Amino acid sequence: SGNVAIGKTIPLAALDISGNVFISNGSLAIGTQTISTNASAAKNAYLDVSGYCFFSNIQEKITPTTGTSIAYTLDYSQGALFSLYPAATANYSLNVINLPSITDTSRSYTICILNGNTTTSGTTFYATTLYGSTSNVQGAAITLKYNGGASAISISTSTYTTQQICLIYSGTMNAISSVSGFA
Repeated sequence: SGNVAIGKTIPLAALDISGNVFISNGSLAIGTQTISTNASAAKNAYLDVSGYCFFSNIQEKITPTTGTSIAYTLDYSQGALFSLYPAATANYSLNVINLPSITDTSRSYTICILNGNTTTSGTTFYATTLYGSTSNVQGAAITLKYNGGASAISISTSTYTTQQICLIYSGTMNAISSVSGFA
């Protein structure tokens, strides 16, 4: 039939692969679309898809943080959704390490912070200071900008807070943030 099977006996298509596929620093063309990989630096490995990409389900792991109740380190190479532990006891600072770039104008990086207290209301704290770095050491301070300013944040009776931060480089690194509280 002209079909080829890898890892199975009977191919059901022109190329039928059963098992894992590994592409190291190369690309795979599907029709007119290209999927590229970069595994030269394990901490910043990525899959770059040009064109449309459809998923039926996406799951993201919740990455624990390290730090105190007022200063946390977030390792971007481990994920972008973070749960603060121990829970914040005041407005806090974030040290985001291992970002792929802090000067790439063609990409943005989104981070989500979960801060919760399951027994009482009043978890009303959020990040007010951010440091960004492409290595594992603290980088330069990046000013957080909020819709309506920090005075517009109203989370006084919240049991959980979430904070979304989008890092965008446009000559300087900008951190655009929103904070939501849940009773």
